[in-house]
Amino acid sequence: MKGEAQLNLYTVDKAKVRNIVYTLNLSNTNLTIPAGKTVTLTKSFTFDKPRKVLTLTSHMHQLGTKFVIKIKGGSRDGEVVYTSTDWAHPDIVTFKAPISLQAGEGLTSEITYTNPTSKTVRFGLTSDDEMGIIFGYYFE
Repeated sequence: MKGEAQLNLYTVDKAKVRNIVYTLNLSNTNLTIPAGKTVTLTKSFTFDKPRKVLTLTSHMHQLGTKFVIKIKGGSRDGEVVYTSTDWAHPDIVTFKAPISLQAGEGLTSEITYTNPTSKTVRFGLTSDDEMGIIFGYYFE
């Protein structure tokens, strides 16, 4: 079977650009999910300069049952800004007003995994492994 894809790119005059948007890729590679157990693993990521978060989504494999993203630090410390319970089709949330984070603040992933297998599962690239990644977009 032969496939085809098309992509339309539009440009704007450089003088009209207000913000450059960058990708977030915040990964917890220190995952250990014991055989026959349910565990919740957290990892915080802090930024060295202010960021405005536009969009958030999650990435986990089939043992992931709940992915929560919270604000780390500042006046909104601990506030839940994202939740998904579907590892295969995670929510993609675009905020009406960007989440403003100052230097030293950041995001925390809090992911619950249930491992019904008889082997310990760790971070890895295959479907037999697990992942815990915050993806999104931000500008400075």
